[in-house]
Amino acid sequence: MLASRISQMKAQDIQQDDAPHQFEPLLPSDAAMAPLLDRASDLARASHALAVGTATGAQPALRRLLRSMNAYDTNRLEGEHTRPSDIELALQQDFSTNADLARRQRLAVAHIHTEEACEAALARRLAADGETAARWLYSPDALTWLHQALFSALPAADLLLADGSAMVPGQFRQRGVAVGRDEAPTWASLPLFLARWQAADEHRRGSLDGRGNLTQAGLVDWIGYTLDICIDQVAFMARLLDVQGMRGRIHAALAHEVAVARSGVRLEALNALHYLFATQAELGRADFKTMTGLGERVATATISALLARGCVTTDSPYGALRFGVPRHALRFYFPALWPEAEQDEGFLSVAVGLPVVKARRPG
Repeated sequence: MLASRISQMKAQDIQQDDAPHQFEPLLPSDAAMAPLLDRASDLARASHALAVGTATGAQPALRRLLRSMNAYDTNRLEGEHTRPSDIELALQQDFSTNADLARRQRLAVAHIHTEEACEAALARRLAADGETAARWLYSPDALTWLHQALFSALPAADLLLADGSAMVPGQFRQRGVAVGRDEAPTWASLPLFLARWQAADEHRRGSLDGRGNLTQAGLVDWIGYTLDICIDQVAFMARLLDVQGMRGRIHAALAHEVAVARSGVRLEALNALHYLFATQAELGRADFKTMTGLGERVATATISALLARGCVTTDSPYGALRFGVPRHALRFYFPALWPEAEQDEGFLSVAVGLPVVKARRPG
């Protein structure tokens, strides 16, 4: 959005869209829809299996991580690139002295907070209205709410567009915009386009309904591609969150702590950590110590080391323990989930308040 600008090109060089029929068909014909619905059903089944068949103990920490990853990917696509460590520092209100980087950091934080707010709002609506609540996401009210949430917290200087005008959070545009040779529908026609978009999943009105001047074959290919990507991503997350597979990854992370980091963490913590990952439960410290099989003094030191390294979390100095997803363990716990973060040493260590741990020589 921030990259949008008023078109300076000649009128005859750009096709302006001012009527919804110019975007038809919005949905494929019934015949073309059947195989797509089969794949959509496959996606729904896979998503349900992921929700009920994998561990949920790591979900809160993983959601926080994924919000940062989503902000990173979104801003990168928009040409507003930030490193993962830049985002983490911004979440701690530690912004760069470089004005442009600080602006991009603020935009990333706004993305993260908006995603969190959207999750909460949708959860409330799902609890109240069931599955029909998802339709709210495709309403003009939801669009303006999201736009307001995303940009209202930014300073006025961050809302300036390339031509010097200012974006107004939470309002539909009242001007023409273009990126390169691609010009958006005229601002005056937006209500018509939005009304046709909310009606996209209505039943067809006769045998000729839904035909338009755009390619149906291209639309079918795009929908199929999107469904295939979603199915692939669900399968990828299912492998990462598999309870039994995670046990080996936790062991690898602990082995690194013992042999390389020498942080005071011990391999005997494996059973307790895996239990925390595989359940939503918390463990009292006495129970955690019992599961390690270590003596009282060594078990207490191990818990202290796990807390210091972020492998477990707690709400108080003597409170129950929960599974943690420390940044430095990302490469072990969820390999290939966020490759750029795995390569960002600042993200994995000092940028999130953890000490930089270097390998020690034996002896």
